Amino acid sequence: MEVSVMISKFAVVETENMGHNVTVGEFAIIRGNAIIGENVRIGTGSIIHPNVVVESNTLIGSYCILGEPTASFYDDPEHHEFRKTIIGKNSLVRSNTIIYEDVVVGKNFQTGHRVTIREETRIGEHCRIGTLCDLQGKLIVGNYVNLHSHVQLNQLSYIEDFVWLYHYVVLTNDPYPPMGKLRGVTVRKYAQIAARAIIMP
Repeated sequence: MEVSVMISKFAVVETENMGHNVTVGEFAIIRGNAIIGENVRIGTGSIIHPNVVVESNTLIGSYCILGEPTASFYDDPEHHEFRKTIIGKNSLVRSNTIIYEDVVVGKNFQTGHRVTIREETRIGEHCRIGTLCDLQGKLIVGNYVNLHSHVQLNQLSYIEDFVWLYHYVVLTNDPYPPMGKLRGVTVRKYAQIAARAIIMP
């Protein structure tokens, strides 16, 4: 099958793993062995690091970073091995979102703007993560979960399917700081948590 790729000026594309009908915006960078599926659009100035998979029919907005490296990269960048990051098909990642390496996201995923998702996060299908949400990594989000803007999920959070968290909800993980004995919050299926709630383990 013919591969049609439109690469704007000043973009840098190092990978050959590109599907049909891909568009890469100006100043975007796609590194190493990244895999880009069919019908993917990548916005101006976005960076896709090695070992990232962007599945088909996905839009990556401007100035996003996918596969952002963890701390070991800054200690020894030449020997850092990027862990796999997967963005499921039919997703919309809006501008200025940062998704770290070792994140797996299911299909029909959406973010607002300026979302941060740290490493070792697993997110199911049909999830929406609102503007300025902060997911601190090492956590699990089920299917059909909606987070409104400014929600913070700390490490070890576990959210089951069909959960809604409204604006400014915080799930904490240290009941007696700074003891450091972290315990995550579990939110059960179909729960709704009202705006500005702070939930302790």
